[in-house]
Amino acid sequence: MHNRGLHAQELVEIAALLASGSGSLLSRTTPLCEASLTEYWAASRCRLDRWDAGLRSAGDRPLRRLGAIAEEIALSGVLARTIAAIATGYDIRRGVGEADPIGRNVLAGHLDAASRCAAAVFQWCGDDREQSEAIGGVFIKSARWSDMLVGYVAAAMHGEARVLAVAHHPDRARDFAEDAPQLECAEGVRLLTASVRMAFLPALHPAESGDLNHRIAGSALGLFGAEAFDDFGLLRSTWLERMDGVVDDAQMQLEKLTDEDNPRFNRDRREGRSRDFRAQ
Repeated sequence: MHNRGLHAQELVEIAALLASGSGSLLSRTTPLCEASLTEYWAASRCRLDRWDAGLRSAGDRPLRRLGAIAEEIALSGVLARTIAAIATGYDIRRGVGEADPIGRNVLAGHLDAASRCAAAVFQWCGDDREQSEAIGGVFIKSARWSDMLVGYVAAAMHGEARVLAVAHHPDRARDFAEDAPQLECAEGVRLLTASVRMAFLPALHPAESGDLNHRIAGSALGLFGAEAFDDFGLLRSTWLERMDGVVDDAQMQLEKLTDEDNPRFNRDRREGRSRDFRAQ
């Protein structure tokens, strides 16, 4: 188990932070950090591979391991949909096709993992009603929160249908978009992130892919640059200081990714963008 790093609960908080500030983020003239976008894709693909291996071996492992994987897939879906929505909005605003294919590719992989997870839960937890209901409850709650956050992004895009399309239930996301409050102030952001934190506490299981969650968190926060969050007037908090640490820890990886002599970066660009992104 790779539980060092961040729990997926904290990825939901990051999703809330990004969604609440999507109006400011999408109106910025600074382009997305390409290295962060590439790292987000690469780390997400690594995590998908780890989930796949864990689900395939579920029959040889305790059901608690399956529960940990299922919880992480459910919670991670909130950030995957939020970033897909922001990436779509970014490309629409600029008339480009740079971020949307990556956001949707990661989301498509996540949806496939969720489908395989559901099959594994049915197979191995079919007789354990309490376990099945606990896992199902996390997926239901995560879907609702993801629709709310996608709705906030859609509101910043004046109800853009292509943004709403990445929601779990687009109609529900549209309702959230129509009623979206003005959150781009310190108090509104604190209220939203606190609500998210309370909604997903306590965690049912320890982190399954804490190291990869750490990389994904760093790349998600680095998309618009760490300085972008100063615009929200947020007071410094223990959580935000820890997130700053995530960005700092990820900086060396991002610098390596931008090195033209790095074979992994060149391979990701050549194979990932030419095959996986166009395949979606």
